[in-house]
Amino acid sequence: MNETEFRNFLKLKRRKASSIEQIIPFVGAFENYLEKFYPGKTIDQTTPESLESYVSWHESETGESASKPLWGLRYYFDFIENQELSDLAGELRSERVKRKPFFVRNFRGVNPEDIAKLELFNNEARVSHRGKLLLTITLATPGRIRTKRGWYCPQFGKKHECIVLECYVPQAFLPFVCTWKFLTHV
Repeated sequence: MNETEFRNFLKLKRRKASSIEQIIPFVGAFENYLEKFYPGKTIDQTTPESLESYVSWHESETGESASKPLWGLRYYFDFIENQELSDLAGELRSERVKRKPFFVRNFRGVNPEDIAKLELFNNEARVSHRGKLLLTITLATPGRIRTKRGWYCPQFGKKHECIVLECYVPQAFLPFVCTWKFLTHV
């Protein structure tokens, strides 16, 4: 690893000095792993298989998640312009990072008693009003649910802004039908 150029790259990416000081040892630890288990292979010659084996080894040896080392390695793979390994590191990291959802009711100034809410959680939409869960919507087909702003027209000429549920499917074969499962709680 060319540490000086890598540090400059991280500075150009606007990483804080404290972040840079965390990232460099993660990359160095991966280099040490390669020297020990893949003699003669440099970090620039990393394969997806060697990255996956490092993640398994790291988690079994330390008992800790490999999310932080993957965070650092992703920057290095961006630095050497290896998009395949950067994407793989990001994917492996996202599998290990537990993200706590931030619900609509937690926004400052929102009174949860006065509004009906739509919250996305683990690929399901939950609609509630005054703290009572009214409806749970999940996809019956493989895909992801996401929300976007849209318009609802109860009468011709009157438009009301609303939240629209959108079914996102990375690869859909025609003809395609998106189906929903509704579970009412009322």
